[in-house]
Amino acid sequence: MRESPAIKIAELLHAKEADVVYHDPYVSQFSVGGVGIPQIALTAETLAGVDAVVVVTDHSNVDYRLVVGESQLILDTRNALKAFNDPKVVRL
Repeated sequence: MRESPAIKIAELLHAKEADVVYHDPYVSQFSVGGVGIPQIALTAETLAGVDAVVVVTDHSNVDYRLVVGESQLILDTRNALKAFNDPKVVRL
């Protein structure tokens, strides 16, 4: 995790006073500037409750069908959602 782009993205969002949460099946704790970032379960309810999802790592054990189905906006930095043709998926 020490060189993950997720760190810089979270720092930038945190600096803009965004509420940042994360889901990663391989990372149990994450902090930005000494502030712990809450880890969330990947559920329909949590996805519907956030303004945007940023896909920073393409994990094979993430339910991307759920992510696309329940999210309002998805910024895909890894082309993890290449199989989905949905206008709410923005590929970066």
